[in-house]
Amino acid sequence: MPSHRKPTNFYTAILSGSVNKTSLRIPNRFIRGHRKQILLNDVILIVSDDKVWQLGWMISGDGKLWVQKGWPEFANHYRIGYGHLLLFKHMGKSMFHVTIFDSSNCEINYPPPPSKCPKLQKGIDQSVTQDDQIGVDTDSGSETGEEQRSRSRY
Repeated sequence: MPSHRKPTNFYTAILSGSVNKTSLRIPNRFIRGHRKQILLNDVILIVSDDKVWQLGWMISGDGKLWVQKGWPEFANHYRIGYGHLLLFKHMGKSMFHVTIFDSSNCEINYPPPPSKCPKLQKGIDQSVTQDDQIGVDTDSGSETGEEQRSRSRY
């Protein structure tokens, strides 16, 4: 019996040598279940390194939804390229937790914060309801500690 549940997660695999570093297309199946909810606000990406990025949506002429504003900085910062896989976990509204894997099929060693990052502004997260919030571990341990900490909290 097929499930009528809305998808809550999606992934993007970079399978082309020419990576689109200007935008990221959101899968149609995910959009069908969440379009009204996610278009109300900018995209908020919380990466596994606990950095928060505020990005912007763009709808193409054929109705496809793209993350565009701020995507080039995000992709460059994490050196997203051929063989990478990005796992997006929908946390409610337009907020996603992102885990990035490289061509070795393992989670990347996250780089230090960029000097200029489109960060989440104070006050924006106030629009998130209590049910949409999650606990974000702000432990700033060593790189080895970050690699070893459990990813099952999401």
